[in-house]
Amino acid sequence: MKTHTNASVLIVEDDPQQLRLYSKALRGSRLTCVGTGTAALRALAEQVPDLIVLDHALGEGERGADFIPRLKECAAHVPIIIISGTLGLAEQLRAL
Repeated sequence: MKTHTNASVLIVEDDPQQLRLYSKALRGSRLTCVGTGTAALRALAEQVPDLIVLDHALGEGERGADFIPRLKECAAHVPIIIISGTLGLAEQLRAL
């Protein structure tokens, strides 16, 4: 018999309302929620998730897109979905 495990998702988001939305949308997944890119790097040192959801405007003045290279160093194979209403076209292309 095959056993199924739920995907693990690292959510990097500092807005409690957005975290509630993600919790509902990703119900059934194992979520780790942090509010800064710095905290995301610490979380990756403990466990590598199946997916990273990364907000651009984070707590403590951090910008999510600035952390993509460092996140990829820790978890090269993990897809990252960056969420932002503030990234301009040039920043969007750089994030890709």
